[in-house]
Amino acid sequence: ADSDADSDADTDADSDADTDSDTDTDADTDADSDTDTALYVYNLSLDGTGYGPHDGATITAVLKPAVPLSAAPFGMQSLVMDSTGVLHFDWTNVLNDGSAYIVAWYADVNANGSCDPAPTDHVWLANVNEGKAGTPQPVTGDQAVVYDHDTNFAPAPVCTLF
Repeated sequence: ADSDADSDADTDADSDADTDSDTDTDADTDADSDTDTALYVYNLSLDGTGYGPHDGATITAVLKPAVPLSAAPFGMQSLVMDSTGVLHFDWTNVLNDGSAYIVAWYADVNANGSCDPAPTDHVWLANVNEGKAGTPQPVTGDQAVVYDHDTNFAPAPVCTLF
């Protein structure tokens, strides 16, 4: 909201003497009554079964906005797979309402600490909002990606996300 009593339309990044006291990116006006929302409001989980062949291997996962292609990945996490073969990652407050995302993960089969194209390492990629297939769609709530182990590995360029 605009915290002064003048009549100009303040914005978050303007340079006049008044203040726009919220931290959103809309152009607030003196009399607006919008409810500002935090930029990242939704959670993501990535779950799967059958990853037992990677018992003892490090599995690393990362998120990336689906567009633009040049957007940097973020939210990297790793775990050491155990004999149960159950994959589980959680990210809290990382998805922005109305944006589309992809998630990529790999099993470091050769244990060199970096992603190498399959078949050296096993690499997967999924759209956050629809799992294995289709075009990423904007998110409008918490998301859960379920992707059980398979050998349909992602193409080599996916390793550049890590």
